[in-house]
Formats: sequence, C-alpha cells, structure tokens
Amino acid sequence: MAMPKQLARAKRRNYKRPLFEDLPSLDMRWLARHDMVPRDWSRRIYDYSFIDPRFGGLIITSRDCDIIFPDGGQQIVSIHWQVIEGMCQGSTRPLFGCPCCDHRTFKLYDLHGELYCKRCAAARGAIYACQLGDGTRRRALQAIRLRHFLNGYAGLKPSKPPLMHRSTYTRLTNQLRQLEAKGITKHQAQAGHSLGYRIVKPTQMYRTQTASIASA
Repeated sequence: MAMPKQLARAKRRNYKRPLFEDLPSLDMRWLARHDMVPRDWSRRIYDYSFIDPRFGGLIITSRDCDIIFPDGGQQIVSIHWQVIEGMCQGSTRPLFGCPCCDHRTFKLYDLHGELYCKRCAAARGAIYACQLGDGTRRRALQAIRLRHFLNGYAGLKPSKPPLMHRSTYTRLTNQLRQLEAKGITKHQAQAGHSLGYRIVKPTQMYRTQTASIASA
C-alpha cells in the first residue's frame, strides 16, 4: 500500500539534511602532519578514538588505511601519493582515494556508516550550514564565526588574537561591524542557540598575516 501524499510531504519537510560540519571526518593532512602515514612498507596501528571518539582504530600503510569503527564495522580506503610541483618539487604527499568514485581527496566524510569524498557526500544529501536559510541567516552565521575568530564569543568584546597584525585586526573588526549593522543581531542569537560548536566555529583564516612577537 502506497504512503498517502500528505504523509510523504510531511516526511520530506521534517527530513534534515546532514551538515558537513557535523559529519565525522578523516583529514589526511592532519594524519601526515603528525607523521602517521609511513612512506615505507611498514604498518602502523593507532587508537584514533582519543582524537575523535566517533572513530575507533586506524591501521595505516603506505598503500591503504583500514578504518575500524566503534561498532565493529570496518572499511579499507586506498592511499595515493601525489607529486608536488613548485617550490617543493620532487616531494610527495598522501591523499585518500574515495571508496565510491576513487577521486583523490584530503578529506573523507562518514555518512550513514560509509566514507565518501565531498562530491559523493553532497550527492547523497550533505550540505554546508551556510546553505541553510536565506542570505540574512548566512550573514548571521558569518558574523558569529568571525566574532569567534576574534575571541568575541559568549558575549565578550572582540580582541586582537596574539601575533595578528593590527591592520588585519582592523579590517576584520570593520567587516564584523558591517555585518552586524545590517540588523542581523536577532538572527545571530537564534543561530547561536540552535547550532552547535562544530558549526559556528571559524572555518577559515580570513587572509590573516602573522606579526612578529616584538610587534604583537
């Protein structure tokens, strides 16, 4: 028996698409930065639950990564080595191979118990928080993230982060002032209460320049 049309529409309205910011993810750049990916034929075993409890263990070789989930599930992902051009010419860096399309990517997202690259996860319904709502809500989310970046969360006044150029700080505070001058304070408060830390935390460096310690 087919589902009534009214019930099907209500079910579609109540469906919440998964957000990239909330999805568990593995970042090859983080693993390589912490020297967790061997370049020889050795095998390394890690308890990754200390980093992210939504994952269990990792068994990494130079060719693949065996991901063990807390529920006992397991998935093997290939590792590819990309030759770097330019100033670092001659060196290589590791990337994941998407288990679905074999696209080479730095980051894999856990969606419904399977790992996907960003393109495959988006094809299965995942979106970014900035894609929710209208332009006003997007600007409110941008203002919240920028205020967090300037240490102005929890109602505190923004302050210059250590080692940031004063010209950069002035540019960012002017940008924040322009966003909040558009009457989005109400939407900021609503978004701040309804969204978790993973969503409202800053997602970029805002083209910052680092000052020397002497001039900070």
